[in-house]
Amino acid sequence: MKRIIAGLALLLLTASLAAGGTVPRVGIMHPRQAKVFIHPPVCENRLLPSIPNRGVIYAQVLVHNADTLYIEFNGQPVRDEFGNIIYYPKVNPGYLEIIPIYIEDQYQHKACYITARAENGHGSHSVYAAFIPIPAGKGDKVPAFGCTSMY
Repeated sequence: MKRIIAGLALLLLTASLAAGGTVPRVGIMHPRQAKVFIHPPVCENRLLPSIPNRGVIYAQVLVHNADTLYIEFNGQPVRDEFGNIIYYPKVNPGYLEIIPIYIEDQYQHKACYITARAENGHGSHSVYAAFIPIPAGKGDKVPAFGCTSMY
């Protein structure tokens, strides 16, 4: 009986590994996923570099076996500084996607999140990266309002 159960378990494990290659995968490489702590004591007087490029960061998303990639910033499509949508759902995304994201003044000093969702005919996979952006500038160090792993 033990041999039958072991054989069945091995068969199921092999089948799941064989099917695993068809499921889409996506990972946000930058900004790193972070557990956000707003105003923790360890971050009260921390100096961090401001967001360079007038408030533009570049999200790096690693994609595997996906037909479509969706990127959202705080639940909305990614827009430029003039409000135009710049990142529509992408068909046949590359292995590594680099997406510019403009951090508006209203989102600075607040917890924000990036959503990445990869899809194919076998399903979808979503991941999130949370961070606290600090003011836009030239990259000079300024007082931070919270800790984040982005910088």
